[in-house]
Parts: sequence; structure tokens; C-alpha cells
Amino acid sequence: MKKGRFVGWLWGFGVVLAAGACRRENLTMPMIPARPPRFEIRYPLNYPANLVGDGTILSIEGALEGAVPVQRPEDVVDRFELIIDGRRVGIFAPSQVVDEAFCTELGLVGCKGWPLLIDVREFGAPGRGKRLVLRAWKGSLMTEVALEFHYDNADLQQKALEFIRTRMVGTNPEKWNPEYRTHRMSDVTIYYKNEIPYYRDLIRRTLEDFVSKWTGLRFIETDREDVRPLIIYPHNGICCGATPKGENPANPYEITLALLSVDKGRLPPKLQLDDLAIIAHETGHAIGLPHTECVNGDHDFMADRCPYSKASGLHLHPYQQMAVKMVYSKPPGYSWR
Repeated sequence: MKKGRFVGWLWGFGVVLAAGACRRENLTMPMIPARPPRFEIRYPLNYPANLVGDGTILSIEGALEGAVPVQRPEDVVDRFELIIDGRRVGIFAPSQVVDEAFCTELGLVGCKGWPLLIDVREFGAPGRGKRLVLRAWKGSLMTEVALEFHYDNADLQQKALEFIRTRMVGTNPEKWNPEYRTHRMSDVTIYYKNEIPYYRDLIRRTLEDFVSKWTGLRFIETDREDVRPLIIYPHNGICCGATPKGENPANPYEITLALLSVDKGRLPPKLQLDDLAIIAHETGHAIGLPHTECVNGDHDFMADRCPYSKASGLHLHPYQQMAVKMVYSKPPGYSWR
């Protein structure tokens, strides 16, 4: 073999060996270990927001730490498990807690981000200082976070009664309502007429699925003129409002007709997430709910002048839910003194 060929052969053999070494090195390089999903509970954190009772819903809101908008929820977490009293009471796929379908279906603007929301309806045995554990799984990796809550019917009813006496009867009940009487619609089934065609799907979903869930009241759309205690209509003005327009002559605390108005300037093409909150908020007034304070991180839809960022994150506290149940279990004008 000639010297030049021999040198070339050695050079080529060395390249092959080097390439093989690189491949073997790549095969044996340690992989970056996968991390369990990191989940943070943001609501509820304090009493009485974490106080529950029979027939109420506790809405848990949280966030996946480190998630970026381009990721899909299923890329970060496989499932969520809810544990109470050492027993699993719920298992949820990411699609069940990352609710973007509502926004997509209605074409709403402002639904970006990952609102992680789980509604808890089962609380185990009554007791105070109970522990709710939420586990987030990705494969065999798991992270868990805990939330303290109180399952106390008597305490919840007392908080609801305080809310009724201080809020639902008026801001100064001793001055103009010494008997602490409450206004309410005629029935737990509320018929409504919608005079904003473009808002039809949004209003239907907001009332029939959303407000109904948190109040226990039933909403049915109708065109009949003899049964329509709630009329939703457009107007020229600032934002919106709910105004009682009809009362039972025999009982001035019974609302037989309420007008819910939405500013025409908010009509297409400006339909946004805030409109859902507005319709829920004004409907709350129509059924007798008052304003509450705007607290950062709390999406109580009766909060006054509060920015809303998540569609299904809007809720009523369990004591507000119980207050509606109590008021609508009694006749209009019942005295809560």
C-alpha cells in the first residue's frame, strides 16, 4: 500500500472512531430530570371565604408556576386529584379546570392565560380546621398543596345572616328598614326577556349556566309578556344597571319586574369578558344582592368596580350563596331582625 493511501486510510478510520465516540457519548449523556408540576392555590386563603356548608360550592383558584402561554395544559400536568378526610373526592383532567372553551365558544376577548379552577361540592364530615389536599400529577411525578377550610353549617348560616342584615336589607337598615326586610323576586324560577339579539348566547350562558350555579335560582328565556320579571335591553348611557320597575301592590318587597340595561357602546364589535361579569353583576342586583368590596385576587362578581380577568373564576362566596338560599326560602319582605 502506498504511503499516501495509508495516511488517508488512517485519517478516515480516525474520523469513524471519533464519530462513534461522539455517538456513544451522546447515548450516555444524563438527561435533564423531569420536574413535577408546581401548583399554587390563590383563592380562598382566609376565613370566612373558606367557610362552607351544606349545598354550597367552594371555588378553588390556582395557577401552574412556570407555565408559559404557548404550552398546552396537558403538556404540564396530566391530572389533578382532590383529597378530603384521607379520601379522594375528585379527579380532574386539565381540560376540566382550564376553562377556555367558554371564551372560545362565545368569541369573548380577554380570556388569555390559564385560570385553573376546581369547584368543590363534597366536603367530608363537618368540622373546623379541615384539610383539603390538591395533587397535580405529571406521569409518576406529583406535587401537592393543602388548603385549610371549615365545614360548619351553623357558622355559615350566621355569616349569611350577618350579610343579609348588613347588606341585603340596605346600607342603613336601622334608619329606613328597622325590621330588616328583604326585597326579592317573586319566585325561584325567573323568566327573562332578552332585547339584545347579539348578546343572546352570552346572556343565556351567563344566566342559565353561571348565575344559576352560584345562586340556586333558575333562569328561563321567554318572549311571553305575562311572565317576564327580568327584561334585558340596550340603552344610551354609561355602562349598565339593574332597576326595579314593578312591585306587588300587596307586598312592596316583592319585585315583579326588573330592567337590566347594557350600554349600546358595548355592543359589537366590543364584546369582551367584562360583559359576562357585568351581566352576572347586574342580575345579582336584580335578585337582591348588594355590592361587596373589591379584594385583590377575589373574583366575587358582586364586587364593586373590580377588574375581572377570568371567565369562570367569577363566583359567590359560600356565605353569599347561603344568603340567597335563606332569602328565597322565605316570602318577600320577611323580617330578618
